[in-house]
Amino acid sequence: MVVKLYGRVYPRAGTGLVALILNEKQVPFELIETDSAASKTDAHLARNPFGLVPVLEDDGVFIYETRAICRYIVDKYPAYGPRLAPGSDSSAAERAKFEAAACVEAMTFFAKVVELGREVLKKPAQGLPKDDARIAQLLVEFGATLDAYEKILSAQAYLTGDEISLVDLFHLITMPTFREERAGAQGMDHLADERRPNVMRWWKSVTSYPGWIAVREQDKIVGTA
Repeated sequence: MVVKLYGRVYPRAGTGLVALILNEKQVPFELIETDSAASKTDAHLARNPFGLVPVLEDDGVFIYETRAICRYIVDKYPAYGPRLAPGSDSSAAERAKFEAAACVEAMTFFAKVVELGREVLKKPAQGLPKDDARIAQLLVEFGATLDAYEKILSAQAYLTGDEISLVDLFHLITMPTFREERAGAQGMDHLADERRPNVMRWWKSVTSYPGWIAVREQDKIVGTA
């Protein structure tokens, strides 16, 4: 049975990242275009009760949430493509290090980016006033996160070691917020701050990952099945 990926066709954020991991693991897939309206239908709510995309269908099983989908693919197809996550032969310490970095990405880095994006980008687009005090506080908190990243990345190439992993690639979900022209215009180009050379080097490496470039260069995501 061919793997099906339900999501938006534009190569960005969650659906684009899942397509990247499927390609890296050499898993043929069919893309089922699912826009905002389609994601609220009864048919899609049966796949994901929260009415969101992406969703992966594999052998009758539906998996939702981008990070969970990527973990599933890497876990199911360990023999193909790059490793990207600790395997069954990894030590408890290696697995714990990976999980710690994954928690920080989701609960700290991503959470701050989402709130910053809401205040700096979405509110003005909706004609709503920005909360400048909250933005200032968020920037301090986000800066502290990047300072910790700088320290980690001064000793290793990536967040979980010297090889790129899912944790590094999970940061690509924030790309719609950190597009170079948008980030620069809104004063949010913190990942390209020369005061944190290791963060800057790391971000350049992650965003220029060949598989991601291949996905982003497409006008729309194309299934490979």
